[in-house]
Amino acid sequence: TRLQSARIARERDTAEQVSGFLVDLFNAADPYGGAGREITARVLLDSGAARVARDLGGQPEVRAHLMATMGRAYYGLGRYDEARRLLEQALALRQSVRGEADTSVARTMNLLAQTMLDQGDYAGADSLYRRALDLRRRLLGATHLDVTQTLRGLALTRRARGDNAGAEPLLREALAIQQSRSARPLDVATTLNALAHVLRERGQYAAAES
Repeated sequence: TRLQSARIARERDTAEQVSGFLVDLFNAADPYGGAGREITARVLLDSGAARVARDLGGQPEVRAHLMATMGRAYYGLGRYDEARRLLEQALALRQSVRGEADTSVARTMNLLAQTMLDQGDYAGADSLYRRALDLRRRLLGATHLDVTQTLRGLALTRRARGDNAGAEPLLREALAIQQSRSARPLDVATTLNALAHVLRERGQYAAAES
Protein backbone atom coordinates (compact mmCIF):
# COMPACT_ATOMS: atom_id res chain seq x y z
CA THR A 1 0.00 0.00 0.00
CA ARG A 2 0.96 3.65 -0.30
CA LEU A 3 1.34 4.00 3.49
CA GLN A 4 3.64 0.96 3.68
CA SER A 5 5.75 2.26 0.81
CA ALA A 6 6.08 5.65 2.50
CA ARG A 7 7.07 4.01 5.80
CA ILE A 8 9.71 1.83 4.09
CA ALA A 9 11.11 4.86 2.25
CA ARG A 10 11.24 6.86 5.50
CA GLU A 11 13.03 4.07 7.34
CA ARG A 12 15.50 3.66 4.47
CA ASP A 13 16.27 7.39 4.49
CA THR A 14 16.71 7.34 8.27
CA ALA A 15 19.08 4.35 8.06
CA GLU A 16 21.17 6.08 5.39
CA GLN A 17 21.41 9.29 7.43
CA VAL A 18 22.32 7.36 10.58
CA SER A 19 25.01 5.46 8.67
CA GLY A 20 26.45 8.70 7.28
CA PHE A 21 26.50 10.31 10.72
CA LEU A 22 28.31 7.34 12.25
CA VAL A 23 30.87 7.21 9.42
CA ASP A 24 31.64 10.91 9.98
CA LEU A 25 31.90 10.33 13.72
CA PHE A 26 34.32 7.42 13.37
CA ASN A 27 36.42 9.37 10.89
CA ALA A 28 37.23 11.68 13.78
CA ALA A 29 38.92 8.71 15.46
CA ASP A 30 41.25 8.09 12.50
CA PRO A 31 44.79 8.90 13.69
CA TYR A 32 45.68 9.86 10.11
CA GLY A 33 42.71 12.18 9.85
CA GLY A 34 44.15 14.83 12.13
CA ALA A 35 43.01 13.66 15.55
CA GLY A 36 46.56 12.83 16.59
CA ARG A 37 45.55 10.72 19.60
CA GLU A 38 43.79 7.52 20.49
CA ILE A 39 40.06 8.04 20.86
CA THR A 40 38.32 6.05 23.59
CA ALA A 41 34.75 4.78 23.33
CA ARG A 42 33.72 7.28 26.01
CA VAL A 43 35.25 10.24 24.12
CA LEU A 44 33.65 9.08 20.88
CA LEU A 45 30.24 8.79 22.53
CA ASP A 46 30.57 12.20 24.18
CA SER A 47 31.45 13.73 20.82
CA GLY A 48 28.55 11.99 19.11
CA ALA A 49 26.04 13.06 21.76
CA ALA A 50 27.15 16.69 21.42
CA ARG A 51 26.88 16.53 17.63
CA VAL A 52 23.41 14.99 17.73
CA ALA A 53 22.19 17.79 19.97
CA ARG A 54 23.84 20.45 17.78
CA ASP A 55 23.38 19.25 14.20
CA LEU A 56 20.17 17.21 13.98
CA GLY A 57 17.50 19.47 15.44
CA GLY A 58 15.41 19.28 12.27
CA GLN A 59 15.66 15.50 11.84
CA PRO A 60 13.77 13.97 14.78
CA GLU A 61 13.71 10.39 13.40
CA VAL A 62 17.47 10.32 12.86
CA ARG A 63 18.11 12.10 16.14
CA ALA A 64 15.94 9.67 18.12
CA HIS A 65 17.59 6.65 16.48
CA LEU A 66 21.08 7.89 17.29
CA MET A 67 20.18 8.91 20.83
CA ALA A 68 18.75 5.46 21.51
CA THR A 69 21.83 3.79 20.00
CA MET A 70 24.24 5.91 22.01
CA GLY A 71 22.13 5.49 25.12
CA ARG A 72 22.50 1.73 24.75
CA ALA A 73 26.25 2.14 24.31
CA TYR A 74 26.55 4.33 27.43
CA TYR A 75 24.54 1.68 29.30
CA GLY A 76 27.01 -0.97 28.17
CA LEU A 77 29.84 1.15 29.59
CA GLY A 78 28.03 1.46 32.92
CA ARG A 79 27.44 5.20 32.38
CA TYR A 80 23.84 5.07 33.54
CA ASP A 81 23.28 8.81 33.99
CA GLU A 82 24.33 9.57 30.40
CA ALA A 83 22.36 6.57 29.14
CA ARG A 84 19.21 7.68 30.93
CA ARG A 85 19.47 11.25 29.65
CA LEU A 86 19.78 10.14 26.01
CA LEU A 87 17.12 7.44 26.30
CA GLU A 88 14.64 9.85 27.87
CA GLN A 89 15.20 12.25 24.98
CA ALA A 90 14.95 9.45 22.41
CA LEU A 91 11.68 8.26 23.96
CA ALA A 92 10.17 11.76 23.93
CA LEU A 93 11.17 12.27 20.30
CA ARG A 94 9.81 8.91 19.16
CA GLN A 95 6.53 9.55 20.96
CA SER A 96 6.20 12.98 19.35
CA VAL A 97 6.94 11.63 15.86
CA ARG A 98 5.24 8.22 15.95
CA GLY A 99 2.83 8.41 18.85
CA GLU A 100 2.66 5.93 21.70
CA ALA A 101 1.58 2.86 19.69
CA ASP A 102 4.89 2.02 18.04
CA THR A 103 7.34 -0.83 18.57
CA SER A 104 10.34 1.53 18.65
CA VAL A 105 8.67 3.44 21.50
CA ALA A 106 8.16 0.20 23.44
CA ARG A 107 11.78 -0.86 22.78
CA THR A 108 13.10 2.49 24.07
CA MET A 109 10.84 2.26 27.14
CA ASN A 110 12.23 -1.17 27.90
CA LEU A 111 15.86 -0.07 27.74
CA LEU A 112 15.15 3.08 29.74
CA ALA A 113 13.41 0.99 32.42
CA GLN A 114 16.42 -1.34 32.53
CA THR A 115 18.67 1.68 33.04
CA MET A 116 16.44 2.98 35.84
CA LEU A 117 16.56 -0.44 37.50
CA ASP A 118 20.36 -0.46 37.47
CA GLN A 119 20.36 3.08 38.89
CA GLY A 120 18.22 1.93 41.79
CA ASP A 121 15.14 3.88 40.67
CA TYR A 122 12.84 0.94 41.31
CA ALA A 123 9.56 2.86 41.33
CA GLY A 124 10.38 4.54 38.01
CA ALA A 125 11.51 1.27 36.46
CA ASP A 126 8.38 -0.57 37.63
CA SER A 127 6.09 2.07 36.15
CA LEU A 128 7.90 2.18 32.81
CA TYR A 129 8.20 -1.60 32.51
CA ARG A 130 4.43 -1.88 33.04
CA ARG A 131 3.81 0.66 30.26
CA ALA A 132 6.21 -1.17 27.95
CA LEU A 133 4.59 -4.52 28.76
CA ASP A 134 1.10 -3.24 27.95
CA LEU A 135 2.36 -1.68 24.72
CA ARG A 136 4.25 -4.76 23.56
CA ARG A 137 1.32 -7.04 24.29
CA ARG A 138 -1.01 -4.79 22.27
CA LEU A 139 1.37 -4.34 19.34
CA LEU A 140 3.07 -7.75 19.18
CA GLY A 141 0.72 -10.16 20.92
CA ALA A 142 0.92 -11.70 24.37
CA THR A 143 3.29 -14.51 23.36
CA HIS A 144 5.90 -12.54 21.41
CA LEU A 145 9.46 -13.10 22.64
CA ASP A 146 9.97 -9.36 23.13
CA VAL A 147 7.22 -9.53 25.74
CA THR A 148 9.34 -11.99 27.74
CA GLN A 149 12.16 -9.43 28.00
CA THR A 150 9.79 -6.95 29.58
CA LEU A 151 8.22 -9.56 31.86
CA ARG A 152 11.66 -10.52 33.14
CA GLY A 153 12.72 -6.89 33.61
CA LEU A 154 9.54 -6.14 35.55
CA ALA A 155 10.09 -9.26 37.67
CA LEU A 156 13.66 -8.23 38.48
CA THR A 157 12.37 -4.82 39.51
CA ARG A 158 9.77 -6.41 41.78
CA ARG A 159 12.48 -8.64 43.27
CA ALA A 160 14.72 -5.61 43.88
CA ARG A 161 11.82 -4.02 45.78
CA GLY A 162 11.50 -7.14 47.93
CA ASP A 163 8.32 -8.34 46.19
CA ASN A 164 9.34 -11.90 45.34
CA ALA A 165 5.72 -13.05 45.39
CA GLY A 166 4.97 -10.53 42.65
CA ALA A 167 8.08 -11.46 40.67
CA GLU A 168 7.43 -15.23 40.51
CA PRO A 169 4.32 -15.27 38.24
CA LEU A 170 5.95 -12.82 35.83
CA LEU A 171 8.98 -15.08 35.46
CA ARG A 172 6.83 -18.18 35.07
CA GLU A 173 4.84 -16.47 32.32
CA ALA A 174 8.05 -15.43 30.56
CA LEU A 175 9.46 -18.95 30.86
CA ALA A 176 6.28 -20.56 29.47
CA ILE A 177 6.36 -18.26 26.43
CA GLN A 178 10.06 -18.87 25.84
CA GLN A 179 9.64 -22.64 26.01
CA SER A 180 6.63 -22.60 23.69
CA ARG A 181 8.40 -20.37 21.17
CA SER A 182 11.78 -22.18 21.20
CA ALA A 183 13.63 -19.12 22.49
CA ARG A 184 17.42 -18.97 22.53
CA PRO A 185 18.80 -21.31 25.22
CA LEU A 186 20.69 -18.43 26.86
CA ASP A 187 17.46 -16.43 27.23
CA VAL A 188 15.70 -19.42 28.76
CA ALA A 189 18.63 -20.00 31.12
CA THR A 190 18.59 -16.34 32.19
CA THR A 191 14.91 -16.56 33.07
CA LEU A 192 15.42 -19.86 34.91
CA ASN A 193 18.26 -18.32 36.89
CA ALA A 194 16.12 -15.34 37.90
CA LEU A 195 13.27 -17.66 38.89
CA ALA A 196 15.64 -19.79 40.97
CA HIS A 197 16.77 -16.72 42.93
CA VAL A 198 13.17 -15.71 43.58
CA LEU A 199 12.20 -19.21 44.73
CA ARG A 200 15.22 -19.39 47.03
CA GLU A 201 14.32 -16.06 48.60
CA ARG A 202 10.76 -17.33 49.11
CA GLY A 203 12.15 -20.35 50.99
CA GLN A 204 11.30 -22.86 48.25
CA TYR A 205 14.76 -24.39 48.26
CA ALA A 206 14.03 -27.69 46.49
CA ALA A 207 12.28 -25.90 43.62
CA ALA A 208 15.09 -23.34 43.44
CA GLU A 209 17.73 -26.08 43.31
CA SER A 210 15.87 -27.86 40.51
